[in-house]
Amino acid sequence: MNPAEQVLVLMVKNERRLSEKEWEHLVRPLSVCLRQKMLQLHRWEDRQASLFGKLLLIRGLVALGEAPQLIRTMQWDQYKRPFVAGGIDFNIAHTGELVVCALLKGGRVGIDMEAVKPIDIPDYKSVFTEREYQSI
Repeated sequence: MNPAEQVLVLMVKNERRLSEKEWEHLVRPLSVCLRQKMLQLHRWEDRQASLFGKLLLIRGLVALGEAPQLIRTMQWDQYKRPFVAGGIDFNIAHTGELVVCALLKGGRVGIDMEAVKPIDIPDYKSVFTEREYQSI
């Protein structure tokens, strides 16, 4: 695989609530628009996951030899998928305490993850036919 086609994946843990001072310091490189979008999220965990995703994007841009200021060009397409100028594609996902960002120069990239946790199968009986439920 050509190095220009390699996917860069970065990860961080979102395990404790930032102080107001830490938050203010970390949001500084972001545009007012991005800050406002984050503040619309109700839970601190979601606000921080959004912040950490953007910070991973900045770090990834730098690792790919791009200017960190590219994050200020962030826009959304008709499907509400974010993008930045310069031919860098990225995708951010978070679940539980983990936040990841995948970046690719000159192509499309996507990433997703789910927290693995136990479920109580009988809670879902109503959404299956009896035959489906028995096979589970």
